[in-house]
Amino acid sequence: VARAAPGKGPRGHIHPPPAPAKPPPMSARKTVPSNVKVVARVRPFIRDEGKGCKSVVSTQDQRVKVCDPNRGGKLNNPKTWKAFDFDNVFGQQSTQEKVYDTAVKPVIDQFLDGFNATVFAYGQTSSGKTHTMMGKAQDPEMAGIIPRAVAQIFEAIEKDKAETNAEMVVAVSFLEIYCEKVRDLVGKKVVPLDAKTGLRIRQERGGGFFVPDLSRHLVMDSEQVQNLINMGNERRTTAATNQNATSSRSHSILSIYFERGSPTEGDDMTVVSSKLNLVDLAGSERFQDQSAERQRESANINLSLNTLGNVISALSTPRKDGKKAFVPYRESALTKLLQDSLGGNASTLMFANVNPCDRNVNETISTLAYASRAKKIKNKARKNLNPKDALIIQLREEIELLKKQLAERDDLIAELRGGDTGTGGAKSKKKGGGFLSMFSFCCSAEAAPPEENNMDKKPIAVSPRKPKEAWDGGKNNNKESAAKRKAETKGQ
Repeated sequence: VARAAPGKGPRGHIHPPPAPAKPPPMSARKTVPSNVKVVARVRPFIRDEGKGCKSVVSTQDQRVKVCDPNRGGKLNNPKTWKAFDFDNVFGQQSTQEKVYDTAVKPVIDQFLDGFNATVFAYGQTSSGKTHTMMGKAQDPEMAGIIPRAVAQIFEAIEKDKAETNAEMVVAVSFLEIYCEKVRDLVGKKVVPLDAKTGLRIRQERGGGFFVPDLSRHLVMDSEQVQNLINMGNERRTTAATNQNATSSRSHSILSIYFERGSPTEGDDMTVVSSKLNLVDLAGSERFQDQSAERQRESANINLSLNTLGNVISALSTPRKDGKKAFVPYRESALTKLLQDSLGGNASTLMFANVNPCDRNVNETISTLAYASRAKKIKNKARKNLNPKDALIIQLREEIELLKKQLAERDDLIAELRGGDTGTGGAKSKKKGGGFLSMFSFCCSAEAAPPEENNMDKKPIAVSPRKPKEAWDGGKNNNKESAAKRKAETKGQ
């Protein structure tokens, strides 16, 4: 058989090139390799900032330009400004709704399809990170990413329930990392700030890290989630700094666990699980004019942020010899818990929040430079199908166990009534049934007369105790015994 030439049939006829196959939809794909997506957001001037400083940051399309007067930049010469390109850029007039719909909503859609996801804000103190992540939940226009994401998740669940018979479970945990100590913000017991150690961080067999003693709370709607968030925000560590009157002095991670079970043939079920991390990082701040406590906090904050920067640098800079670079995940609690989000099994979105004021230009350039490096990090998000520790499967097993226990209880009640003893707990039709007849049956068995019981010994009669004033404590008995022993000794 003659072999055909490349691009030709057996007789030399040229075939047209095959049409490129369309990529399957996100819900049908099991692995989605992608880079970390980075979004830059410039906050407007707040309070009286505009009177004391000049704006040195401008935005255009997907580019941020910064004028650095310390390095020859001139405000009246745009050619001297330094440029940074990102996936999306939001200027000073951008709204919370536009930011969410453009950048975050696609990430939440992937999370609902079974892919792990992470959204975190990075930047200097007072650059707008908490406003971007949390905002004002009660104000529809000023609500941030977290309340909008929670609302989107439960809206999708309600829509899915109306169209399918799938079972869905949502759980929430909320922690903070303060001075390298992990604290559960919604647990029954909260680790005090002056404690020597916080919650332990352990490593899984697969290489990831987790907090075994962190509490998880099953939630049914967005209101329950918001109540947990409010509780956690009240317990979160904040303090007044040079830049912000209510600065976050800790990193917070709100984790939402989602599981969706679709019934298959028989009693089997296909479970898709995913985890969403919503991270609000503490901002770096200079040490000048700070108290000793604030300096200690800033040192720990800067340590974890520097480790995060080192992780970003190691993942974004390939080695010349082609070998895999060492990534210092273990050097801080923050990078341990974000290991999957940076170079692992997750779809990650990073916000680079910057301050437009000229007195903070060095921190602004540093933030944008780190964010530019993060764009090079490659993640490999996988669809999580049928995990061994699926919560929805555990709940189904518990429900079946409870049903079995209820059936056994009903059978026992029916047997005590003297009715049918078949499975399913058939009810007796005899009069006087129920718990009253069961109680009278038990009492009559205990109160049976001695002659009816097949016992050799008579039951011990317990007389009521004498009143305190009439009881001598056994002194008379002791005196009689002593006199009897003395008489026997004298007789011998």
